[in-house]
Amino acid sequence: MNRTPPIRAVLFDLGGVWLRLRSWPEACAIAGFNGDETRRLGLMDDHPGVAKAHLEYECGRMSTAAFMQQTSDVLGSEPSAIAAVFCARIAGPYPGTAALLDRLEAAGIVTGCLSNTNALHWALMLGVFGDDAPARIPLERLHHRFASQDLGVAKPQAAIYEAAENLLQLPGPQIAFFDDRADNVAGAAARGWQVRQVDPAGHQSPAEQIAGHLAAMGVLP
Repeated sequence: MNRTPPIRAVLFDLGGVWLRLRSWPEACAIAGFNGDETRRLGLMDDHPGVAKAHLEYECGRMSTAAFMQQTSDVLGSEPSAIAAVFCARIAGPYPGTAALLDRLEAAGIVTGCLSNTNALHWALMLGVFGDDAPARIPLERLHHRFASQDLGVAKPQAAIYEAAENLLQLPGPQIAFFDDRADNVAGAAARGWQVRQVDPAGHQSPAEQIAGHLAAMGVLP
């Protein structure tokens, strides 16, 4: 009889799982832009030229200044405007995240993040610009912090999950992983990880969803 291996580590995505990301139009409003500027910056997710540069930036192959300038060249907005909207994109942690970490620590579970992120967002989340900044999250409470810009590869590429396994020194089936994107969940599942997709728009908060999944997995009481 095959039995599911015990989970030794729990990894989380960040945006959409640990912290809320504003839409580009919402971030534009927070940063004080409207009209044509919002229309241009609203193309951040859809313009192929920006998407290509963003991947390079997330994989640590492009500096923040170079990414902002290249995006400026494509969209026609000033680099400073793009940086301001990028900063405004992070709304802050979802409620219940700290309490979930308390429960995992009490259970003796190894925790970590596995995130496609970039140097600017990483600095904001670490509190480089102040511990009271809205984007600050308690990354220091995690045992492991796996970020695409450090690993040089982004989800859902197999190499990023393999890198996490090697650094954790655990096989895939002993790792639980939570992400809001189906392709990232599928990439982890292909490595044998025990995965669940989080719905940031669900009636339960992401932390509540994760806690429920971990209870069903036998990780949390």
